[in-house]
Amino acid sequence: MLKLSVFPGQGVGHFILGHPIGLVTQVLKEHYTEYAHVELAYSDASPLAVETLLHLPDLGVQLVFDTASQRLKVCIRPAITTLSCQRTEG
Repeated sequence: MLKLSVFPGQGVGHFILGHPIGLVTQVLKEHYTEYAHVELAYSDASPLAVETLLHLPDLGVQLVFDTASQRLKVCIRPAITTLSCQRTEG
């Protein structure tokens, strides 16, 4: 799993709150080796009522865009704890 820097109240990694979805997709294209898997969720039937989501499963990050402005409003990064153990003989 890739590592991202978290900036509370500002964003995560390359993704800054307030950035338009077009800029975020441009960043994803420019860094396609880092962000190889991207899932897009939106509503065809109600695009102004349902938020647009970009899920980056390799990073465990979900980006939520405002319905009207299409600007990044929330970066969701669930608390994930990784524990690494090593057994030594002796």
